[in-house]
Amino acid sequence: GQCNAKACTSAISTSGKNRHWQQALGILETMQKSELVLDVIAYNAAISACEKGGEWKNSLQLLNVMESNQVESTAVTVSAVMSACCKGGDWEMALRFFNVMAQSKVESTTITCNAAISACQKGGEWEQTLQLLGVMRQ
Repeated sequence: GQCNAKACTSAISTSGKNRHWQQALGILETMQKSELVLDVIAYNAAISACEKGGEWKNSLQLLNVMESNQVESTAVTVSAVMSACCKGGDWEMALRFFNVMAQSKVESTTITCNAAISACQKGGEWEQTLQLLGVMRQ
């Protein structure tokens, strides 16, 4: 059936919490086909669903779709993508995102710094971890 943007976003979020990432992506696709406006909250919910399901490639794909639709990412977006990359074993990609975020308008938060530190730990990059702790103190 049809749903409004808020109800669909809520359904995406619920699907993600239950680790049903395929269902979350299906709802997002339905929203696109229904020509509902997809905002950062809907994308973040879908990216989080992918992250919880260990689907880091899908989270990266969603980030690209977001950018091509000119939806600005937030610290929540970047953290979820970084976390998905870590869970997928690609800690280098997670750190790349942190560095991109540091150079962009997205404000680094404790959450994004923690995600980056987690990535460094998984990669055995203790020097990078110390650098990030320095960033957090600023």
